[in-house]
Amino acid sequence: MKINFLFLLIIFPLCMFAQKSERELLKGKVISDSLKVEYLSVYNLNAKTGNVTDDEGNFVIYARPADTLKFAGIAFKTMQHIVTAADLKQELFVVKIEGEATQLEELLITDLTGNLAVDSKNTKVMAVGSKFNAAEINKNLLPPANGVNIVALINLVAGKKKEAVRDKRPAFITDKPFPQAVRELYSDRFFTETLKVPQDEIGLFLTYCDNGNRYLLDPRNEIELISYLDVKSREYLKINKG
Repeated sequence: MKINFLFLLIIFPLCMFAQKSERELLKGKVISDSLKVEYLSVYNLNAKTGNVTDDEGNFVIYARPADTLKFAGIAFKTMQHIVTAADLKQELFVVKIEGEATQLEELLITDLTGNLAVDSKNTKVMAVGSKFNAAEINKNLLPPANGVNIVALINLVAGKKKEAVRDKRPAFITDKPFPQAVRELYSDRFFTETLKVPQDEIGLFLTYCDNGNRYLLDPRNEIELISYLDVKSREYLKINKG
């Protein structure tokens, strides 16, 4: 009995070490086009280990193919990603996470006097139910902005997103030059805060990135495009600072 117990004490740590050694160190970066990404939780659900991103969204974690990584943080939608062999081969694994929009309950306020002190005490507030259709009520109230009807534009974008889900045909790659197409995809904040490229050098940087990789403009290759831009931004900044 003592021999068996001693055998378990020796073999158990070896098994644990072997299991850990099967996983590789994955270097990654979490990005977002709308919010600054910092101090997000990155958790490997299979290995039950986790880490936290730094103030620029960088992180490292041990993983292997088929492991599920969970990304979570305040103001962001929690997302999961199943690790692939290709992810582990990348110099920098890039994950794009979406902001979590907080929708407030719609309110209807009536009988205002114009006196803030009086109105704040006497105003009756009634929560409006699901039958309230903001777009229908405001369709004739919202003036066009620069000749564009805002409500119509919102409905158009929503419709295109639904069509994109149903349409299984190959995605169209724009005819625009690579620098122009990429410039229109992302905000200044993405280039200046995420990629650290000075605002007045964004055009030069995108020209530097234009190496005939037009396949990256396919919407289905967005993650690969972002990873490419991240690597090229470090090259560009190193050259210019050197």
